[in-house]
Amino acid sequence: MSLAIKKFNLSYKQDILKLHKISFKKSKSSTYWDWRFNNKFLKKPFGKIALSKKKIVSHYIVQPINYKIKNKQKNVLLSLWTMTDPEYFRTNIGLLHGLIKETYELAKIRKFFLVIGFANKKSHLIFTRWFGFKQIKIMDELAKTLPINFSPKKILECTKIRKFDSTFTNFYKNHNTTKNKICTPRTSKYLNWRYLEKPDKEYKCYKILKEKKLAGYFILKNYLGKKCQIIDFLAANNSDVYNTIINKSIEFAIENKLTEISLWTPKDISFYTHLKKIGFEERKMETYFIIKKLNGTPDPYVENFKNWYITMGDSDVF
Repeated sequence: MSLAIKKFNLSYKQDILKLHKISFKKSKSSTYWDWRFNNKFLKKPFGKIALSKKKIVSHYIVQPINYKIKNKQKNVLLSLWTMTDPEYFRTNIGLLHGLIKETYELAKIRKFFLVIGFANKKSHLIFTRWFGFKQIKIMDELAKTLPINFSPKKILECTKIRKFDSTFTNFYKNHNTTKNKICTPRTSKYLNWRYLEKPDKEYKCYKILKEKKLAGYFILKNYLGKKCQIIDFLAANNSDVYNTIINKSIEFAIENKLTEISLWTPKDISFYTHLKKIGFEERKMETYFIIKKLNGTPDPYVENFKNWYITMGDSDVF
């Protein structure tokens, strides 16, 4: 069967959404597509598609994401939708390999140096064995089943965020936790796009004030009616701030009849230590943080997970 290999562009929207439903047995909406791929905040995604008789049977997409590495903005790609029509995959197992290889050649021309991804167990094996990705970390979920018994000495003012303004950008820029970490800059534009503009409105965003000044923000999500996930956070190194996050998360969990609170957090920050003291425990997940250096040169700094500031919000899954 002859195939036509073409560059991905946004005009293939409806055909790719159909392939997504066939491949994953679940739908993504047109509004989700526009938020993810056709927004004003991020650069446009790119990749390769394979067509058989004008029908898309396979494709690979990467999306440029701003990352700060050693306090410099770097061109990084997030590996996103990778799919092949199940009927076609069995007879053309090498097809996806070709699409990905061509995408990375295009990425090199455009001066991207790193691809990151959050893979499940199946795709992790494919990307590390076939496509030269390196496993950096099997992600740990820090979790605690309710009830969580603790006695906060003080709860600070905590209110919902209607819009992230420049105050949040300044808070991020002056925050010591992320200064020496590889991370997506938590600017107001990023936070608005990632959490408030997402079409399904699944996040609850809160800010904490201490003496009328911003002391942190955090994002909560009801995950499948089971867990309260702290999707993202940036907080002052202060026990009252931590207790406020925990208290609001417990309140959210109880209101939604959830049985657990969970999050991803770096282990070298005081919030992690605070959570461990009140009984949060690490649990391995079937989520693998993987990276690929496009120039092939090893980079011990980038390959060391301790140098990253990653929360659940950095993954496109949560």
